[in-house]
Amino acid sequence: MCVSVAMAGISAATSVAGAMSAGDAQRQQGDAAAYEGFMSQQLREMEAQDVMNQADEKVQQIRRQAQEFRGSQVVQQAANGVMIGSGSAQAMIEKTTQLAEADALATLYSGVNKASSIKLGGRMDAQAGMNRAAAYYEDANNRQTAAFIDAGTSLLSFGGKVHESGYFKTKD
Repeated sequence: MCVSVAMAGISAATSVAGAMSAGDAQRQQGDAAAYEGFMSQQLREMEAQDVMNQADEKVQQIRRQAQEFRGSQVVQQAANGVMIGSGSAQAMIEKTTQLAEADALATLYSGVNKASSIKLGGRMDAQAGMNRAAAYYEDANNRQTAAFIDAGTSLLSFGGKVHESGYFKTKD
């Protein structure tokens, strides 16, 4: 009977140890899921910054090209004897400036929108990682709690069987 008691105890302890190990593995998976979400967010932040940098470069290019074009307009007008800075000649230069600035602002606006969308995706990835991590942690806690309950139930059941067998009854 002593061997049976020892075997029941060893079985319960082994069950708890296995569940603790499985719980630790689940928590590690949770940590990995959270880290994956965090890294995805970081990558998207860098991607969004690249998009903004590209938009800024394009805006500067548009403004440089507009300035060059306005310069060539002035040179052509002066070569043709047109009075610079007044009338339709000035209106043409101003219109060129307005169109170029509208193009630059549209490019910048597009870059901001795209970067914002990318950042939002990153935040969603991070939140999804945290949600997966929470699910893994909860599963680990549930498995470990269940193992303790199962081990306790096994020991109580075994104790009841020992009691029913009369092994520990005193002899009169």
